[in-house]
Amino acid sequence: MLARNLKKQGYLNGFNVFGKTKGSPIIFSIKGISRYSQNINGGNPAQNLELGRLSFVGDPASYAKEGLLVGAALNVSGRLIYGEGRYLNYNLNTSYAYSTKHTLGVATSSVSACSVNHIADWWYLDVCGGGSRTRKQITDQSSESLSIILAKVLSGGTSKYHKVRIGGNRHFASTYVQDQFLFGVDTIHSESVTSGMTATIGESVDNKLAIKASISAHLGLILNKKTLSVKASYNGSDGGKLLGFDRSDGAFNLSVSYPLTDYVSANLGYHKTNSSIDYYDTKYPTFGLQLKSLSF
Repeated sequence: MLARNLKKQGYLNGFNVFGKTKGSPIIFSIKGISRYSQNINGGNPAQNLELGRLSFVGDPASYAKEGLLVGAALNVSGRLIYGEGRYLNYNLNTSYAYSTKHTLGVATSSVSACSVNHIADWWYLDVCGGGSRTRKQITDQSSESLSIILAKVLSGGTSKYHKVRIGGNRHFASTYVQDQFLFGVDTIHSESVTSGMTATIGESVDNKLAIKASISAHLGLILNKKTLSVKASYNGSDGGKLLGFDRSDGAFNLSVSYPLTDYVSANLGYHKTNSSIDYYDTKYPTFGLQLKSLSF
């Protein structure tokens, strides 16, 4: 196990000896997905928009449609090793889910690559980039990012390790570009407990609703030889303008996932957005099932 993990980090002979450049096999995997969506078509809230003394009546044809989506996701991933403790991870994901109730589909795609570089004494310099796109009946949203992260691995005692990360990210949205400061800590507490936290601070963007500050955390526990995963996040955004009215949002997400069997995992969650413009307030549960990936 130790030798195999060292080889994955670029020490191809297992112990501090680097051989010729190698890479992991390209892995293709496909899995079935089933999830509830409160906005399948990318529509608007089914209510009037109230701004001060003004009231705008929405078009029912453009209201958000909710329901069950069923589909599949294809993932392609691999690793190219080019030095001791230096390698490139890459990942491509695409999925399509369909609602029989509304005869509508949702297509998503994402690509990412991250160059991990061990400098010395467990200091790392990582350069990562990626992009994603979600296409619905009404909306077509995409974004890209490029980040540079300095990281340090620390030992906190027996079976306890920390990875501290600090760096910057440039976020490319469809209508603006924003620079962000990142800080995070990942911890291995024991063989059965892991945790992590990432905080983001974004620069102000004139007349655009953009992240001001966000924090996300995750916890992994081994229960009955299966991994229970808990994730929580809060995103605070401001700077938005709608017909001269300021808009700021606070969005909270919580999710829990756990394998029900060796082949099926379930996830449950809750989302709530509190906006300075009530029209954009939302709250709803999230749930879904995911089949075990078939790799080849």
